[in-house]
Amino acid sequence: PAKVSIRYCTLEATFQGRQLASQLLDQYKNRLEQVTLVPSMGGAFEISVNDETIYSKLQTGRFPSESAVLSEVGKKL
Repeated sequence: PAKVSIRYCTLEATFQGRQLASQLLDQYKNRLEQVTLVPSMGGAFEISVNDETIYSKLQTGRFPSESAVLSEVGKKL
């Protein structure tokens, strides 16, 4: 089972972090060991699977599409 971490900016991305965690659990519940929400600052929205970053808003400057993240996580499982 995989471990997913979502590091999110508490000023602008709390809803997105919670929404993504919920969708990951709905779609991959039997293949995930844990989904962790990590409060942060500075505009962060970073997603990692087993400590490998698969998306960084700090690098792209924008939020990811939920479908793209779900697909990318699925590839890592």
